[in-house]
Amino acid sequence: SLLLTAPLFPLATSLAFQNLKEPSREFPFVRAWGTLGHVAGANLLSLWMHLSGRGLADSLLIAGLLALVNAGFALTLPHTPPSHEAGGRSAVGKALAMLKEPSFALLTACLFVLIVFGSFYYARGPLYLQESGIAAKNLSALLSLGQITEVFIVFGLGRLYERLGAKGTMLVGLAAWVLRFSFFAFGGFPFLIGAVALHGICFGCWRIAATMYADRLADRDARASVQSRMGLTADGAGHLLGNFLVGQTMLWGAVSSGTDWRFVWCVPLFGCAAVLLVFAAGFRGRKTEDGRQ
Repeated sequence: SLLLTAPLFPLATSLAFQNLKEPSREFPFVRAWGTLGHVAGANLLSLWMHLSGRGLADSLLIAGLLALVNAGFALTLPHTPPSHEAGGRSAVGKALAMLKEPSFALLTACLFVLIVFGSFYYARGPLYLQESGIAAKNLSALLSLGQITEVFIVFGLGRLYERLGAKGTMLVGLAAWVLRFSFFAFGGFPFLIGAVALHGICFGCWRIAATMYADRLADRDARASVQSRMGLTADGAGHLLGNFLVGQTMLWGAVSSGTDWRFVWCVPLFGCAAVLLVFAAGFRGRKTEDGRQ
């Protein structure tokens, strides 16, 4: 499932950036509607489970049906062939050439490593919440709290980006990741709710801000290739390696009473803290021709 769906995220991002008049300003609003759909689906699923008494297996059937509807809608999107400059370097070549810039190469590496450690939240966060006392029928609604905060963050992301710049905005996102895993490792139940709610800052101020920075930095005909390469690096390879690390850490954290969750959460905590320090010390955002970062 992940192998089939992961390429859709950079593809959808590339399509949006190619067709929006001011992508850096307008994309957060487009992205927010996807998040609102996530919130609606999560809460409707919890409501369905409450009313019907059925289990999480229904979510797969519902998701499959909605995916078919979405596939049909995709046929109505604008025709967007790959753009290119005659006689120039290919878009793929330009995307790869951007890695010669030290700061962009560092950003790419940090995206990859952060997703490796961020996979702990996606792979084991729901399980840990259930073991902490959250009923399965309430889990979907609780996790949607992160998407609710994401909506507010995304709607204000353009202004935040203009005020703090690329580096400042992404540092806020990285700090939120560190704080989230601190809550998981050392906090009680109220802090777990806070850890879920931090998703908006984690995702918006880090992942979406990185997407906006890359779009401003890339040549117009190479933007789709740049977004695809970033998606392959982070959402593809990062999640793949991350899930292997999660499984191995769970083995290391196994104790006679079950799982040493504090040990498990300290692994991504220290990993994300290292990414934060490296990014803060090494990233130097480059201004584009219009003087913006």
